[in-house]
Amino acid sequence: MSMRVQRGFTLLELIVGLAVAGLVMPLIASTIFQLTKGTEQITARTVATADIASLAPWLHRDLAVARTIVDPATLAPLVDCTTGTQPSIRVSWTDQTGWGAADPEHYAEYTIEPGTTVLMREYDGVVGVVARHVTDLAFCQDTSGIVQLDVTSTVQGTSAITKSLSFSVVPRSEVTP
Repeated sequence: MSMRVQRGFTLLELIVGLAVAGLVMPLIASTIFQLTKGTEQITARTVATADIASLAPWLHRDLAVARTIVDPATLAPLVDCTTGTQPSIRVSWTDQTGWGAADPEHYAEYTIEPGTTVLMREYDGVVGVVARHVTDLAFCQDTSGIVQLDVTSTVQGTSAITKSLSFSVVPRSEVTP
């Protein structure tokens, strides 16, 4: 009697193959999930950091040259840090290109657009976006005249990423010659 050559897998080989696939597939699925989630968090963290990084130089420059600092809604002086903070600010200054009395006065106003997280900067009537995802902005002035600023940027996603920055600026009006 002659034996025919049979091709295929034995039952044992099939069981071992399925067992290996059963172990490897969850690892692959988990890796894909982690890479996707990690990429989203890295992107959100980068956006939140970039928002604050783009905002800080504008605020620092405007506050450093400020002669007057007021609440844009009431034009009252900036609140004292011992009593609280305010969410918007208006600073004004005079050009230092010349020393004549005819130098124009400039102003910059920072406010979060109502109902959004978009921080707007109005400079001499021209409005532009300075940062997005700004969820909190707080200004105050301490008793020595130094302006304190706290800004928070939060990017929403599967998990919210929040970055905060606090800094102090001595306005030009407080610098004694």
